Amino acid sequence: MSSLDILIILSAVTAFSLIIVSLSNRRAKKRRIQQLRLNALKRRIHHLETLVIEIDPLLDSHLIPRLINDEILSIVAHVRAIDAGTTQFDAIYQTAFARADALLEEGLSTQLDRLKESDVKIAKSQKHLQDTAIAVRQLKVANKISTEEMKELLNELSWAQLMVNVISYVGQGHKAVRRKDLLSAHAFYKKAQLFLMKSNHPDLRKRRFIKEMTELMSGKRAAISEDLMPESHLNPQ
Repeated sequence: MSSLDILIILSAVTAFSLIIVSLSNRRAKKRRIQQLRLNALKRRIHHLETLVIEIDPLLDSHLIPRLINDEILSIVAHVRAIDAGTTQFDAIYQTAFARADALLEEGLSTQLDRLKESDVKIAKSQKHLQDTAIAVRQLKVANKISTEEMKELLNELSWAQLMVNVISYVGQGHKAVRRKDLLSAHAFYKKAQLFLMKSNHPDLRKRRFIKEMTELMSGKRAAISEDLMPESHLNPQ
């Protein structure tokens, strides 16, 4: 075998090796990209699941939690399409599927819990509502809801944000009344009323709430009407 033949064989072997390495690198890169996508989707699923759990007690209806829950089911289905062999989201899917049935039940009353007993808890609830507003806008971008639907949902979230502040401070006022600290109680009630007065939210309940806050501070009533504030466990006796 001549030197030329040996050179040709070595060149062919080298080229073949380079092709194998290139194909292997491409497969590895594809796997890495797929894993990054799965990890991102996993984080989003867990984020949305947290929102569904946290915001349901803050809202007047189940509509937004139901939409977020439907998005979880949609993302899990997408994950399964990317990686048919994955089972890591099966438990989440089953939970979301069962939750979807509960959220669809007619006449199911929401157990409102907007009274937060610390600034940290108020901030946490506000953050969840803000994140939910982002998720709602993303649903609009994905053409899963209309512009009008988005506006209505954002309006509901905005009211919930206002109520978390107002009702939490009313609750602090009630606690001060129970301690016979009427000066602090008046300060908390006034702060709650200022949140209402500074808000430009169009909800008709706002005007009535302001009126009842005035009556509360003047001693004409002991608590806010339960249809406005069902969180009555701190109401003065």
